Amino acid sequence: MPTRVLLLEGNSDLCTDYRDALEGEGFEVRDVDDADGAVAAIREGWPDVAVLNLAAPDIDGLDLLWDIAMLDRPVPLVISAVSATRTDEVLAWVAEGFMKRSPDFHELKQHIMTTLTTRSQPDSP
Repeated sequence: MPTRVLLLEGNSDLCTDYRDALEGEGFEVRDVDDADGAVAAIREGWPDVAVLNLAAPDIDGLDLLWDIAMLDRPVPLVISAVSATRTDEVLAWVAEGFMKRSPDFHELKQHIMTTLTTRSQPDSP
């Protein structure tokens, strides 16, 4: 079964590039337009990992993270941002990964794979 990636990205061209590249690597991708769509997909239990641009138009990143945290189904998160600010660094504490937003698909894939690998490791005693 392919790894399912939820993608919330406000830039439609970048979203298309990410989706095409991920699907070309065998991932199953669902992209959503807004926070409500992201929360609904996670509530359904759909994604194995979510890649979120918290600065996408009409997105309140803190509210989105809170809504995800309140769900019974935790999902690994990779936060995508234009640049690492102090706020982004704080938000990254609640996520398994943080990446500078770029058209570099290889960096995105690396963050997804690292996040999934880390998440599947048992906790140390």
